[in-house]
This record gives sequence, structure tokens and C-alpha cells, in this order.
Amino acid sequence: MPEIAPLEPGDPPSLGDITLRGRLEASGAGPVFLGATASGEAVSVRVAPSGSDALRRIARELQRLPGIGVAPVIRAGEDGGLAYLAARHIEGPTLHEAVRRDGPLDGEELRRLATGIATGLRTLHDAGLAHRALSPHTVVLSPDGPVVTDLGLAATVPEVATTALTSSASLTHPSSLAPEQARGDDAGPAADVFAWGTAVAFAAAGEHPFGTGPTEAVLRRVMFGEPDLRHVPEPLRGLVARALAKDPAGRPTAGQLVLELRAALEAPPPQGGYGPPSAGQAYPPYLAQLSPPYGYQGSGPLPAGTSLSWAPPRIGHPRRLVPALMADAVIVCLALAVASILRWFGPSSTTVLVVALVTALAAWLGRRWLRRPAAVARWAARRGRRLLAQGRPDAALDALSLAAGSATGRTRLVARANLALAHREKGNLGEARWLLAGLLPELTAEFGAAHPEVLTARAGLAAVLRDLGHAGQAATELREVARHTEQALGADHPQTLRARANQAVALDDAGDPEGALRLLRDLLPRMERVLGRHHRDVLATRANAAALEEPGRAAESLRLVLRRQRRELGPGHPDTLRTSTNLGYLLLRDGDREAALALFDEVAGLAGDTLGRGHPLERRARAGAASARGGER
Repeated sequence: MPEIAPLEPGDPPSLGDITLRGRLEASGAGPVFLGATASGEAVSVRVAPSGSDALRRIARELQRLPGIGVAPVIRAGEDGGLAYLAARHIEGPTLHEAVRRDGPLDGEELRRLATGIATGLRTLHDAGLAHRALSPHTVVLSPDGPVVTDLGLAATVPEVATTALTSSASLTHPSSLAPEQARGDDAGPAADVFAWGTAVAFAAAGEHPFGTGPTEAVLRRVMFGEPDLRHVPEPLRGLVARALAKDPAGRPTAGQLVLELRAALEAPPPQGGYGPPSAGQAYPPYLAQLSPPYGYQGSGPLPAGTSLSWAPPRIGHPRRLVPALMADAVIVCLALAVASILRWFGPSSTTVLVVALVTALAAWLGRRWLRRPAAVARWAARRGRRLLAQGRPDAALDALSLAAGSATGRTRLVARANLALAHREKGNLGEARWLLAGLLPELTAEFGAAHPEVLTARAGLAAVLRDLGHAGQAATELREVARHTEQALGADHPQTLRARANQAVALDDAGDPEGALRLLRDLLPRMERVLGRHHRDVLATRANAAALEEPGRAAESLRLVLRRQRRELGPGHPDTLRTSTNLGYLLLRDGDREAALALFDEVAGLAGDTLGRGHPLERRARAGAASARGGER
């Protein structure tokens, strides 16, 4: 943990609504302060002289970032001749401090570090930004994983964007700078990938890959020498070597790093929730389906989506919102045709021309109106919620990332919360937990503790905690959420019914399956009346109730629910796949290994195809198949 020094004479006591409490750092980059917002949230504040156009421009972009693997900027402004960037303060030691104190990392710990840093860089690069000062000093090892911090360093100290030969030499070790930075050329995302390679090599060896010594000597080795990667294990060594290529064009992108690392990262599945049965538990009785309240739609279910196509957010704007130039030309031609017809009734050729020009202007204004960030955000958020309801988390992540990046104010908070739920559905539990835990203080400050948005986010966080194996903590939170939701919205509100269904899951986690079954049976008639018999939440609740019945009846009851889910939701929907997996474990418990194996193999194939290889549902199904074949339980 960095030491907090008291404020020095001349330091401002506050910046905007942020009260400064002390200094975290002082270097060639200037001071970094520890502060607190009016709502009590701890922030790290970096300052620069007022009037920095680069800082203002980058601050606007940084404030739109989803907090996935990065410490998001939550305040920016100018006060008393100083411009400032305030990012969420991350508790934990820096990578440099941890390695110096505890020694190098290896094995699973090293691979998770590499994946976490690459995920943070992907978040930056997908938004069109670059860090340009990544080093072991700007990676914090938080309890939830590595976090890339100090996103505004390149804006507050412009020299770090291009060269290390002046003041930026004191900002970061020269071994972390890319060859193009050492030469004084412009640096972009490829320089961050190079810095990722040096950070991973440092974590594996405890020493910088290009050695130490005078700055000029280290920079010569960066530009012309070879890095020392002896301590980086395979297959990570090959990926780090590619990241340290001298030519920026020869390095992988941050997105490619994440994909290759996750493919190689055989993480053990969590206990409870999604993973295979834990040690000593041969066949779990059921996998509870915590119904995620998609879209924060307290008033009812979402409309069914019909379109299956989605343009990724990199194109900037959804094509569906913005007519193509050809469409504009057709509009103008139609206007000319109409104007020509009107001419028969007396208008002059001037009138025809005016009508055509007004129509063309209207088409252009419509394009501009629909390209507004607010319109893009609304469209992307609606589409993301529909895709989640369809069981397509990959496409939903793209849509909701675009919504979170385009929205502002309250809409942005809700979009980021929906993005967290999409990450949970995709199986990215660490990212979902990080997003929701960081959002809750902001949501509470904006909406109030009893608002449906806040209660829904709390329920989502509890669901993620349960998936990660923290059953006791999740059970306590779910009980509180159910009670507060009923007080705020009423006993028959859809969100209250979902909260009570999740409370039943908590009861079973706490060792009271009879109480859980009673609550589910009491809820089902009300849920069917309010939501409809075929709603996915009703089907999920029915599946949970069926799995809690007596051993002789549970499998048959669950089979009936599964048939309905396949008909209503489709065989590849995540809810259907969860029920199929639960049924497989029940059949395995009842001794029907052949039927269980067929079901597990089917789920593993569908989950891999629809949700992606390595998804927790796929891993859980493969673990069940191994048990059915007589492997280790």
C-alpha cells in the first residue's frame, strides 16, 4: 500500500466537490492526492496546470469508460488554476511493491495477472484511448484482481506520450517504454502492449526485462537489444515475446491478448453457482437459477427482439439508426418526383427546387439527430436488453458496451449496471463483480438506497457472489434485498417476486431446502399471474422448485420444465442449458449414467457454440460428463 503523506503548504484543501486528505505520490509527474467526494467515495486525484486541452479532451473520453480492469475516472474539472482528474481509489499494493515485498509471481497467479492487465488495456483501446505510461507502478493488485490505474498520466504529462528522455524518465522505468517512445515517435495502443509484456516479464522474474542502469543505456537495449524472458513460463513466454516486438505492427492487440490468455487459462471453476461439484459433493441437488432482472424494467418483461444482426461498436454508430447515403439519395429523388407532380397544379420550377432542397436538408438533419450519443445509447441499451433476454450475452456485451460509452448521467450508470449483468451471463464473474461493486455507491448517491435500480444492482451483485462461491454473504444480501424491495414496490411487483425467488435460493444455501421449496411454491401462482406462465423467470423458478422435490420425483418434474424451456426459450438459451445440466446431475445421482452422459455432452456442445469455449456452463457440463464416464468426482 502506498503511504499517505500529509498535504504540504500550498496544496489545495479541495478541488471541486473533492476534499483532499493527503498525498499518495510526488514525482516528475506531479503530486497525486487521496481525496473523497461529497458522497464519501475515495478517489485518487492527479492535477495539471489549468488550460490543458489534452487533459480536457482525454477527461471526456475517460469518464465514459466502463470500469472493466481499469480505475474509472469519475470526476474531472478545473479549480483554482489547476485541472484535475479524479479516479476511483483502488486499495492494494502496486505490482512493483508486491514483487519487491513478496518476490516474483508464477503459475496461475502470473497468468491471472497477465489476463487482468490485458483486460484493462482492452477497455482503453476499445474506447480509442491509450495509456502510454503503463508500468508495474500503475498496476494495482486489488482484492478483486489487477487494475490498471493512472489513466490520465499521459494527459497531465505530455512528454510521456512520445519520449522518455526528459521528465518522463522519472515517471516510469525506461524498460517499460516502447522503442517508438524511446525514439520520440508518436505512441499508441501498440506501446501499451509492449508495456504489458515488460510488466509480465517483471512479475515473473522480479527484474526488468531490459535490465537496469543509466536511462540512455536501458533505452538502447529497448530499441536494439533482446529482453530477458528466461523466467517467463511457456506458453506465456511466446505471447510476451510477440508483445515485445520492436515493430509496433508485429505486436498483438490487447483484444488478442485477452482471447489467447483466456483460452490458455484453465481456471478451476468456483464452488456452487456455475462450477462442477466441489470436493466431497458428488452430485449437487440443483443449480439455483438466480433470475437476473434484465434491463432494470420494474414494470414488466421486455419485448421480444426479432433482429439477429448486430454491428460491433467499433463502427461508431449503429447502421440501423443512420440511413446510408443511397437511402438519402432515394429520399431526394422521391421528393423531386412529388414536387414534379405538384408542378402540374401550378407551382413553378423554383418551388420544385425548394421542396427538393428542404427534403434533403431534413434527411441530413435526421441523420445528425439520430447520431447523437443519447440516441445511440438508448438504441444500444434496448438492443442489449433484448439480446440478454434471448440468451445471447456475447452480442449483448457489444451493445451494452456501446450504450455505456455513449450515455451520460443516470443513463450511463444504468447502462453500466446492465453491462455487468451481461458479463455475469457470459461467465465473466470477476468483471461483473468489479463493475457492480464499483457502481453501487454511485447508484445509491444518484437514486437513493430504496430505488429499484439500486435494489436490482444489489441483487445482481449477490447473484455474482453466489456464483463465485460466497454463499453465506450472498444469502444475507439476498434476504435484505427481498425485504427492501417489498417495502419499496409492494408484494406483487415483478421485481419483488424476483427478489423473493432469489431469497428462496438463499434459504437453500443456508441449509433450509424445505423452507426454500415452500417459498417457491407460494411464489409460483403469483408469478404466473403477474408475469405470465411462459416468462423466463417463471420457468426458472419452476425449475428450482422441481429440483428441490423428493429424489424420486425431482428428475421427472425437472424434465417437464426443461421441455417447456426448450420450446419457449430455445435449446441454446442459458436458462435451458442450466436446467439441462441440473437434470444431468439428478440423473447421475439416480444412477442413470447413460442418460446423464448424453445430456452433459449435449450441453457442453451447445454452451461452447452459443456462449463460447471455456464458459462456466460448459466446464460444469464437461465435469458432469467426466463423472458419468467414471472419472474423478
